[in-house]
Amino acid sequence: MVLDRGRFLPTRASMVSLKFKTYNDNGLLLLFGATRDFMSLELRDGRVVFQYDLGSGGAELVSAESYSDGKWHTVVANRLKQDGLVKVDGVTGETLLSALVFFCYYISLYCP
Repeated sequence: MVLDRGRFLPTRASMVSLKFKTYNDNGLLLLFGATRDFMSLELRDGRVVFQYDLGSGGAELVSAESYSDGKWHTVVANRLKQDGLVKVDGVTGETLLSALVFFCYYISLYCP
């Protein structure tokens, strides 16, 4: 899925959830934006990679496992400002979390 910049209107937070299955080790799953402000999900060497740069620096989060096994997998990628979290099949991969985001995602507090 690719959306043009006119439809990519992130506020402070974004959440993406999708399902995929593949035997390919590399490929683009999702892209919002273009060269400067963007958010993407891709497979790199079978691992799910969540990348984003919304003006204040980029981030790249990578899953711990490989998912190019031909089975269905569910990816959830969350971002709040520069903090992020990627989960595949309910398992948390790499995170970039401040204390506020930790409480919002794991303790279910309201995130202003």
